[in-house]
Amino acid sequence: MKNKIPIKYFIATFLWSWCFWLIPIVLNKIGIISESNVYMSKLAFPFIGIGAFGPMFGAFLSLRLAGGKGAVKNFLKPFLSLKFGWKAWIMIFLILGLAAFIAWFIPELFGVERIKPYIPFYIFPVYLIAMMFFWRRPGRIWLERLHIAISGK
Repeated sequence: MKNKIPIKYFIATFLWSWCFWLIPIVLNKIGIISESNVYMSKLAFPFIGIGAFGPMFGAFLSLRLAGGKGAVKNFLKPFLSLKFGWKAWIMIFLILGLAAFIAWFIPELFGVERIKPYIPFYIFPVYLIAMMFFWRRPGRIWLERLHIAISGK
C-alpha cells in the first residue's frame, strides 16, 4: 500500500495550535494585555494550554475523516483503560508528588525565592486527570497510531 503523508493531521494541528497561541498577541495589540511578556500574563495562560492540545485535535480529526464515526472511540479505548493494580496508582501519586515537591523546593536550596504560581491550586486535579488519561504512553503514539490508521497497516 502507498505510504501517505498525514497532511490533514499537520494542517489541523498547526491551525488549532496557532489560532489559540496568537490570541494573546492580538489581545496585547489591542491593549487588553499590557504586560511586556505577553505569554506570562494570566489572561494568556488558558489560550496557551488549549493550543497545546493541537496534536490531539489533529489526530482526532484525521481519525474521524479516515476511519469514520467509531474510529476515535476505538483509538481511545486503550488510553482510557484503568486496568492496572493499586501499586500503579500509588506509584502515580508518589512520582507526581515527588516531582512537584522537588520542583517547588529546589530553587530555595540555591537561594532563589519561590515564584508565585500562575495556575490556581484548583486547576491541578484537572491536569492530573488529563495526564493520567492522555499521557500514559510516549507522545509519539498519537502520530504513530494515526499513521497506522491512515495507511491501513
